[in-house]
Amino acid sequence: MSLVRGRDSFVKLLCVCQCQLGVPRTTIIRTSKRRLLARQHASFQTPALAIRASLTTSAQALKSKGKGKSKGKTAANIDTAEMGDTSLPSESFHMDEHEKAMRNAIDRLRVALKSTVDRVGRVNPSILSSVKVELPIDIDGRVEKRQQPLLDLALVKVKDAVTLLVSAFDPDNLKEIERAIGIANLGLTPNRIDKQTLSISVPKPTVESRQVLSRQAQTLCEHARTSIRTSRNLGMKEIRSDQDRKVIGEDESRKQGKKLDELSRRHTKEVDDIFDAASKIILDK
Repeated sequence: MSLVRGRDSFVKLLCVCQCQLGVPRTTIIRTSKRRLLARQHASFQTPALAIRASLTTSAQALKSKGKGKSKGKTAANIDTAEMGDTSLPSESFHMDEHEKAMRNAIDRLRVALKSTVDRVGRVNPSILSSVKVELPIDIDGRVEKRQQPLLDLALVKVKDAVTLLVSAFDPDNLKEIERAIGIANLGLTPNRIDKQTLSISVPKPTVESRQVLSRQAQTLCEHARTSIRTSRNLGMKEIRSDQDRKVIGEDESRKQGKKLDELSRRHTKEVDDIFDAASKIILDK
């Protein structure tokens, strides 16, 4: 409203002045309107131009800032590349791996001792569980010999209190099965009763044969102890290597060494307990 009143006042004043000069009224009105419209257009256009200029300046500033940031990031990448690999070295020693190795030694011992202990008790097919049969196998046109468990190649059953019968699944393998039993150091002599079956007499153990079996059990147990010691010594070398490479400190190295020693003692004691139990059966104590 104020704009309209101001315009009317200006028009009236202009008309008075120009009438005194002899200018027609219609010309005065048209001229005044054009001037007012020009002023209004300029007043509305100026803020828009200012805003547009502001936005243009802001975009340019952001673009310039982005370029500077990109250069900084590239420089950081170059610094990292120049520094090389900054990752920490990994530990060589892992307790669970050595515990698994010691446990495997115990498991192998139990399997091996079972056939030895079974030889002093009631006749049992398991006394042949440790026997491996060497058979020729065709591999890509080449014939190679591979060992296979006897119990995978034949059916073993008890005939009576002192006799076992071994029936080969494939008669062509009977000769190799007979040979494997004879060289297995079990004190057994197989006799062929037909083209597919062997008969094995299992003598009752004497004092001498029991002592032989006891020594065999002791040897098996010593193999298990050796495997445990080997794993323990390897673990100690790994711990020292970790300390030398600054992966672990002296205190941590000492703690891990004590834990490994305890693990070794525990498994070695288990071997001793297994031998004691087997020895009582073998020597009939």
